[in-house]
Amino acid sequence: SSSGGGGGGSGGGSGAGGGLSGSRTATREKMEEEKGQLKQELSRWKTEYERAQAQLEDYRKTIELKDKQLEQAEKTKAELLASTQTFERSREKLLHGFVALNRRLTEVEATTSTGAAAVVAGASVQSPSAVASAPTGNGGSARRGFGGSW
Repeated sequence: SSSGGGGGGSGGGSGAGGGLSGSRTATREKMEEEKGQLKQELSRWKTEYERAQAQLEDYRKTIELKDKQLEQAEKTKAELLASTQTFERSREKLLHGFVALNRRLTEVEATTSTGAAAVVAGASVQSPSAVASAPTGNGGSARRGFGGSW
């Protein structure tokens, strides 16, 4: 009786061993399936990473280009500002020159008019022919070179 029980136990042991083998195969298949899924997911992540790296490089190049354009625009602005300041200084000098010229012309005109009036006043005491020969400045007008009267 004990040998029968031993045989039954042995048979039961081989039946359980067969069950473990099937279970191991299922577990191994499941692990292989998960491994395949993980490899696919890893491949997707690598592809996405490479795409992101390429996009990052594109953005960096774009930023470099924009920085160069900004530097050029700032340089152009500085040149235009300097040119504008030079122009304004030149315009101011020219304006002061015209003001000084106008003042001088007014002085010359006043001196010429005063001199001519004095000669005319003195000539009224003299003969009428002295008035005709009296100097009147630049041919009668201090501003003859500027097209006559203003």
